[in-house]
Amino acid sequence: MRKTLPLALLACCVLPMQAGFSETPRVPPAPQCLDARQITDTRQPDANTLVIASGADQFHRLTLADACPGVEAARHSQLLARDGWVCGGPDEYVQADQQRCPVAAVAPIDGKTFAALAREAERVNGVATLDAVKVTGPQRGQGFRGSPSYCFAPRYLRSWSSDPGGLLVEVSRRHPGGHGWYRVELAGSCPELARSPEVDFRSRMDLGMICGNPGDEVVATARPEGFADSGLGGHPCTVTAVYPAGRIN
Repeated sequence: MRKTLPLALLACCVLPMQAGFSETPRVPPAPQCLDARQITDTRQPDANTLVIASGADQFHRLTLADACPGVEAARHSQLLARDGWVCGGPDEYVQADQQRCPVAAVAPIDGKTFAALAREAERVNGVATLDAVKVTGPQRGQGFRGSPSYCFAPRYLRSWSSDPGGLLVEVSRRHPGGHGWYRVELAGSCPELARSPEVDFRSRMDLGMICGNPGDEVVATARPEGFADSGLGGHPCTVTAVYPAGRIN
């Protein structure tokens, strides 16, 4: 079980709001800036890098001036920035317990890059667990885990469509993570998916989620009406990448 802190391990410390504050849209002071008030998830793929999801499917890579390991494992973590905007300027810090690490740069990234770096963070850091918890059952391979930040659970599938980029999957509002759509990239061409009215997503890691891990695949499971012998059904198409592609409104 992942140990979580408010705002997904990284809280925002900002100046107090003035009385009479109205909810007007916040305008970033520069295009690359991260709104720390909107953080939903934070991962640390290496000691000098954090990747952050925020707002309506916005993703950023935050580079630290010095090595700052253990942010995900810290008991208390904060992002310190004036007015809540992190732009890579002076006086911006990650506070992780007793460490205070200056921010060197912030850059927007796409959902695919966020997903890849989040998976790397899971592989490197593992999942923090509570003390004195005994778990009995099969042990899964190290590094193969799932998170709604970059994976989707097929049980929440609402609809899907096929295009030259692979599949675009829509999930239910009940799906954790706040993403309404996920892009699924495939290895090679799978034209049978475009003609099949039903598909089945499978994960050999037994995670209950499709993440682009080895063994993830999608299968066309039904023949379209009017095709007595279409040759469809049972041929697996390998999933190579999964990443968020939109937010539920």
